[in-house]
Amino acid sequence: MKFVIFIVLLNWWIGLSWAKENGFSSCLRDILKTPFEYDYRINLDQAFKKIQDLKYKYRNQLQTKILGYYDGEPIYRIDMPGTGASERKKVVITAGVHGNEAIGVEVSLELIEHLVFDSKLRNTYDFVFFPALNPGGLRNYKRAMNNKIDLQDTWVKGKEGKIAKMVKKSVTGEKIDMVMDLHEIVSQDKFLAIRTKNNNDDLIKRAFTEIPVEFALKSASGTYPQPLYSISKSNEVVYILNAPGDAVSMNVGALKNYFNEVFNVEHSYALEAPKRMKLNEKREIYVKLVKGFLNQFSGK
Repeated sequence: MKFVIFIVLLNWWIGLSWAKENGFSSCLRDILKTPFEYDYRINLDQAFKKIQDLKYKYRNQLQTKILGYYDGEPIYRIDMPGTGASERKKVVITAGVHGNEAIGVEVSLELIEHLVFDSKLRNTYDFVFFPALNPGGLRNYKRAMNNKIDLQDTWVKGKEGKIAKMVKKSVTGEKIDMVMDLHEIVSQDKFLAIRTKNNNDDLIKRAFTEIPVEFALKSASGTYPQPLYSISKSNEVVYILNAPGDAVSMNVGALKNYFNEVFNVEHSYALEAPKRMKLNEKREIYVKLVKGFLNQFSGK
């Protein structure tokens, strides 16, 4: 009888562990059969459920609203105002611009759990999350939206796409101090953060001191600056790596550039996690990196 009970409990524990990794606490599911061993997709219904659960779990700490719908799915904004009477900075965290880069959605929602009772950071910042900006692409595990347009290309002043217009209308009139747009990068095996051309501060370097040094993308030759090339166009330079983990974008458009140009957000970044990393490790390092930016920016 004791042996039977032991087997039942063992099976329950194994099942619980699997569930934690594959959907109950995580919004990610399914290792896909691709060239990359650790290629996960989002369970969008689970992600939306988690947003609603957070709304009720922390009803006195945050508010959620739907800005509108695109591809038949809601575009969420989550506000988590700071606490205390002191003046605070506003940080916008976005994710899910590309539907095949699911880790950003997962990390943005997990960050809420990390930050909600972090008195130091809550006293320093008001947080705004847009956790799943391209729900059609996320639903279908496609980079682009269902109309095959890359959402990243629609952040153009005066020519905004529908989702960009929703976000613009939502934040117009608010003073934003920092933006972090969470992505994944297929072509690299380490983390990097990308700043705009006119941002020359050292925040990225300081933020990367808060994660183990081996997870920062480094120059292959050991010298800097180093050009990073496009996968699809091998002769096209897309980023310049100026230091471990610290890159500047050569692209036009993009969400980070839009916030910089339209809302004068000097500290506007795209954060990139490597595709080829185990989920739990990638999620842990990603959360630490975002919190590294918050810790370091609070001291500016």
